[in-house]
Amino acid sequence: MRPDQPRAFQVLAQAQFAQANFAGAAQAYRKLLEIEPSNVDIIISYAHALAAADRSKAAAEFRRWAEALKGDKPPEAQEATAGLELLNGNKEPAHKLEAEFDLNGDVRAPVWISDLGWWHYQAGDYATAVQLLSKAAQLRPADIAMAQQLAWALIEVRRYGDSLARLESVSYEAQVRPEKAIIRAIVHWQTQEHEEALRDFDAAVAAQPEWANSNWVKSLYSPLVWQSVQEMRVESDRRRRKTRAATHLE
Repeated sequence: MRPDQPRAFQVLAQAQFAQANFAGAAQAYRKLLEIEPSNVDIIISYAHALAAADRSKAAAEFRRWAEALKGDKPPEAQEATAGLELLNGNKEPAHKLEAEFDLNGDVRAPVWISDLGWWHYQAGDYATAVQLLSKAAQLRPADIAMAQQLAWALIEVRRYGDSLARLESVSYEAQVRPEKAIIRAIVHWQTQEHEEALRDFDAAVAAQPEWANSNWVKSLYSPLVWQSVQEMRVESDRRRRKTRAATHLE
């Protein structure tokens, strides 16, 4: 693979990430950054791949890359560094950036606030995640990605109705996205609506098989999400086996 093939590296990184090969994905994203060091989407993807691979080493690894950048550091690099520090219990850089973003009139500020909110989610600080993601969603009420991130955080503070309402507020497509389906599945599972939960779970897995990968879910989402997915997968498999057995008896 030649270094002038960024598209090939991107496809490789995305495939490895989907397979829960986070270390491999991080390496591919790092190669991409050697070609496109100012690509903000790749910067964020690289940081999240590092975090999923080994959060204890991710901040130091990302900082080494960021410090080697020439010129001014993009805000996304600062935000990712602060987010990775959060995963290791260091809240100061994130709090400093939150204050700066509040005063920042840049059109991208809502995205930065949302990104910081998601880092708080991954660090297990769900109350702060809800606060920041709510602020970002108010600034960008039609943004589907922000709405979904807020819906995830609302699940963790047991605001299940608000989670579903937030999803529906930005529902413009006839076809349900896999992430929306899995969020709905988890809300229904937690509220003991098992039939609705399993219907949405099966739809999410059919469209995005990563949701059946225990390591993938555990590395990217909360313990509650991981546990819910595990339970739904077991129940879905049990029902599928029961249906097959009944069919053979006919």
